[in-house]
Amino acid sequence: MSSHEEWSWSLSSVVAYLQRQAAREQRHREYLQRQANREKNHQEYLQRQAAREQRQQEYLQRQAVREKNQREYLARQERQHQEFLAKQAAREANEQEYIERIQENVSHFRERYEKTIETMRRDGLEDYMPAEFTSLRERMAELDDLLDHDPKSARELSLSIGEEISRVSALSRAARTEFEAKERARLREFEEKRAQAKSELSQFLYSSIAEIQDPIAQDFAFDELRVIQADYSGRAVDQNTIAQVKNELKRKIDAVMSRASERAEEWKRKKAEENAPRIQEVLIQAYQEELKEDGEKNEEVQSILKGLEALRNQASSGARPVGDLRSSLKDIVEKTDVAVADESCRRMVVRSVYDALKKLGFILEAPRLESGEKDEVVILARKPSGSEAKFRISPDGKMNFRFDKYEGMMCKNDIDKVLLMLDDIYGIKLSDERVLWQNPDRIDKTQKPIPGDNYRRSGTGNG
Repeated sequence: MSSHEEWSWSLSSVVAYLQRQAAREQRHREYLQRQANREKNHQEYLQRQAAREQRQQEYLQRQAVREKNQREYLARQERQHQEFLAKQAAREANEQEYIERIQENVSHFRERYEKTIETMRRDGLEDYMPAEFTSLRERMAELDDLLDHDPKSARELSLSIGEEISRVSALSRAARTEFEAKERARLREFEEKRAQAKSELSQFLYSSIAEIQDPIAQDFAFDELRVIQADYSGRAVDQNTIAQVKNELKRKIDAVMSRASERAEEWKRKKAEENAPRIQEVLIQAYQEELKEDGEKNEEVQSILKGLEALRNQASSGARPVGDLRSSLKDIVEKTDVAVADESCRRMVVRSVYDALKKLGFILEAPRLESGEKDEVVILARKPSGSEAKFRISPDGKMNFRFDKYEGMMCKNDIDKVLLMLDDIYGIKLSDERVLWQNPDRIDKTQKPIPGDNYRRSGTGNG
């Protein structure tokens, strides 16, 4: 082989080597590129994985928050439901006290009305207002029925009956004064003529007149009836026409009495207007007398009684329209029933708290009433160790209490015992409980006592 050929071969080998080397480098670069891509993909995968885990953590956190919020929501719902039940129980208890107060008050007035009506009857006043007395007795029967199943309507009817009794009393006394002398003279004349009546027609005439019971209407009809008597009492009638004449006579008497009744009603209306202030005054005075005993036990009722006195003075002087007096009296009666019912509930709570503290070893002072922005009954209790408990019960049914001069957790222990006893024995439950301030030596709470309906009806415990 020549030198030239050897050199060509060597050059070809070098070129081939270099090409292979370049190819290897290219493959290595491609490998490195693929490796870099794989590393990049792996990093992107790790980033995506981390993002997924982050999202998962955020989801779990949100889920935990949602579950916490759900638990808090359910707890709030349960608290609100329990508070609603407690308030509902309070409303039912107070409403029951309120209803019982109405029934008791209306029953007292019903007895009063019955005695008044009987006294009026014995005084002969019913003779002058027979229809009105019949109406009063019917309304009294209606009152008895309403007392059992609709006491509030019974109270409305009682007020109306009270006013009606005052009205009937005033009118019947006025009628007796105005018509009594003439009525006696008419009756004497009538009885004399009736005794002299011989014919069938005359007897029918006087029997028809005798059926007229209203003396006021009789007075207004007297002159016309006299004319009829003169026309018919001496008339001779044969048996063939007697029935026809009787019918004619009856129509004339009915027509006269119809006109007389209208005039009698007009007389009553005018007399009622004249006596309206006095009628209201008498009714208001009756309520003052009935509420006097309540006023001795209840400061709010004392204030209401002062309002009644002012109202009676306005009625006496005619300073206010009768309609306004009626409306004001109705409002006052309702306020009184509410005040007495509230005070009844408070008395029950006071007795229950007092007895509970006494059973737990407290030495108690007698409950006292403190006047201020609102009247509160205060119960002060002490233990031989010096610990104190002070309860304040307001008219609206709220109870505030404070336990002082305790060491450590003894304060909380006594509070829990008192509240447990109030609940278990006396049926007084707490709602709207709130800790105002506490340290190891003192805890102060306010809460609202709810007289339980079961306690109140069953009559267990005191009160």
